[in-house]
Amino acid sequence: MRHRWAIVALAVTAATVTAASPAWAHTDAKLTPARAGAANAVLSVDAEAESRTAGTTSVQVYLPEGIAASDITLLKAPPGWKLSTTTPNSYTVAGPAVPVGQDAEHQVRVRQLPNTAQVSFKILQKYSDGRIDRWIEVPSSANPEPANP
Repeated sequence: MRHRWAIVALAVTAATVTAASPAWAHTDAKLTPARAGAANAVLSVDAEAESRTAGTTSVQVYLPEGIAASDITLLKAPPGWKLSTTTPNSYTVAGPAVPVGQDAEHQVRVRQLPNTAQVSFKILQKYSDGRIDRWIEVPSSANPEPANP
């Protein structure tokens, strides 16, 4: 049975983050297959370039309950980027700054998805100028379009 997975990423429909950021910038996160309990699922994260002056240097993904950092394997990342799993509930891919205007895309393999109807990923995107975008709000019926989804 296929379940619909809610993925909270850097921004599904983002508001302007700073005056220098383009409006409606966003990042996508997709699971393949998006099925409860799936083994060896691939999580693809596209961290959109939102700064006109600094490149992305890291993307930290906080994992939902049922997925441990030790269950993550890096498949693809920007040149020179490496995987770090220094906390039990998150992983980080980081490296040299991605050039200004280019998205920081990466893929990881998840050993097994939890057997739940939906999961959410909270994400921090860091830039070479020290700025951090926090995309950590989970949409809900009370707040279906949060400022930092």
